[in-house]
Amino acid sequence: MKLPQIQSAFRSSPAISILRSANAAYVIDFLYDQFKSGHRLTIPDPELRVALVEYQELVREIDPDALPEKASKYLTDWTDKQYLNRFFQRGETGGDATFQLTSSTESVIQFLEGMIADEMGFVGTESRVRMVMEALKGLVVQSSADPAERIAHLEAEKRRIEAEIDLIRNEGAVAKLSDVEIRERFGVIVDMMKQVQGDFRHVEESFKEITRELQRRQLGEIDQGELVSYALAAEDELKNGDQGQSFEAFTQLIFSHQSQNELNDLIERTQNLVELDSQRQGLKTLEKMPGLLLAEAQKVMETTQRLSGSLRLLLDEKASSDQRRIRKLLGEIRELAADVSDTPPGVREIGLTFDEASLPFRSPVYREFYQLPREIAIQPFHAAEEDEAAKEKAFQKYAALARLDWDGMRNSIQRLTRNGDQVKLGELLDRCPPKSGAVEVVGYIRLAKEGRHLIEPEHEEVIFLPDGKKLKVPRIVFLP
Repeated sequence: MKLPQIQSAFRSSPAISILRSANAAYVIDFLYDQFKSGHRLTIPDPELRVALVEYQELVREIDPDALPEKASKYLTDWTDKQYLNRFFQRGETGGDATFQLTSSTESVIQFLEGMIADEMGFVGTESRVRMVMEALKGLVVQSSADPAERIAHLEAEKRRIEAEIDLIRNEGAVAKLSDVEIRERFGVIVDMMKQVQGDFRHVEESFKEITRELQRRQLGEIDQGELVSYALAAEDELKNGDQGQSFEAFTQLIFSHQSQNELNDLIERTQNLVELDSQRQGLKTLEKMPGLLLAEAQKVMETTQRLSGSLRLLLDEKASSDQRRIRKLLGEIRELAADVSDTPPGVREIGLTFDEASLPFRSPVYREFYQLPREIAIQPFHAAEEDEAAKEKAFQKYAALARLDWDGMRNSIQRLTRNGDQVKLGELLDRCPPKSGAVEVVGYIRLAKEGRHLIEPEHEEVIFLPDGKKLKVPRIVFLP
């Protein structure tokens, strides 16, 4: 790290821009609460906007000058400064935009989490050093192609394992980690999993940068051959580069049914450790991690698929246009040759003529004639008489509405589909009866849409609520 690099980072890094902003603490607190504490990968624009309005009202009770602008202005500003990514979900047209943390914001959150953990006085030094030593040992052994070295290592491991087995059989005692060591290693694991989740932003944004560079080259004055060459090199980087190969290996691991079952079993057994009863936040993060990793992998895969499709489309368009042009030229040559086959041109000059009157010319400043706008009939509105009884009844209904437990609903879906099973909405409600009536059913429908579960509008399912009401909804199947 050199001085010019540091100066450049202070001028252009979005991460440093967050820390230097006037409302840095409020910005990070709000984004952390919405995305990290809520274990959310993406949040729709309307939902995040409403949450920011509520947050502004809350912090102004403490600091009247905090976040004085409108929520929509802040979201736009944070997107422009690359604190947030704003995009539309694939396959949706005319819907709401969606927000996601950028890699810069992920880096700031990881930095603050590590700094605050250090200030609280707990640093997992022993566990970190041990993990480094084990990783180095595995790197040295498994990177060697010497059969004798590999056999010697396996024999040493065999002797160590046999000695431990004999000790347990003879003395009946098992050496287990101390309470401090368990909590220390658990903290290191949680930190690593958080860092893994943040790393996805770097992977996704590096793939997106390839797309942006390709678009810049298309708009610039560049030879088509060079553009195609860059497209081929970019696609090769997606598939065969270090980052691409690493991500491909990860997707094969995380989408493996066996790996998912093993990870869920390990998480469940970890949650049953008495020594970790005080680590509720870390346990909650651990429980949410498999679903978040799957969602992260799916989103990066969609990004790479779009990029690969764009590259292929560029190649197809270039090849198709060249073929069309060649066929047209060959056809014109054949026509000309047929016309002069009886009377060869000899030394006469060959040329092309065209009818100027048949060419379509249009002035770039041409405009259509003005037309009067269509008149709209204005309907008069009359003031309605206030009905105090109706207003009171409406307010009572509003006050009786229960706040939906989104985390609990997501946990119900994950628990019932954990073993690879599919569950219909009606079956889920039978096993997890709704506490908030019909509005909770609507909430499950929204979660099904967000989670890309199976929604079949052409088929209907009848739902019976505990209060005797009957609802007719599209058939919804929650997938593992």
